[in-house]
Amino acid sequence: MGKKMVWLVVIAIVFLATGCGGSVGAQGEDEKVGVRGVITEITHQENGSIIILVEGDFEDDTSYHAGYVRIDSDTTIQRKQDYENLDKGDIEEGIKVEVIFEGDVSESDPVQGKGKILRILD
Repeated sequence: MGKKMVWLVVIAIVFLATGCGGSVGAQGEDEKVGVRGVITEITHQENGSIIILVEGDFEDDTSYHAGYVRIDSDTTIQRKQDYENLDKGDIEEGIKVEVIFEGDVSESDPVQGKGKILRILD
């Protein structure tokens, strides 16, 4: 009886562990969009990162209407229509983007956080 109980517990743990992992597609489409809007400001930092201000509207699938987003070498920059990877040189004021934040954000208004994925919509 003891061995059966141990095996049941092990199997239950395996199912729970595999069931809790989120399945994210190659382009991260299963992750929540933090903000979607137009880049209205770009600030270049000495360390090579840039800070962009994205301003838009609250939408059903976004968390915020505006946000300051830090873009660095770890941020994935891509075009949404074909998920082609781009670089910081493709970021310009006036283009429409959506941002998936990495980790926690500062709950100010506008919100502040690090960009995990920046998708260019135009």
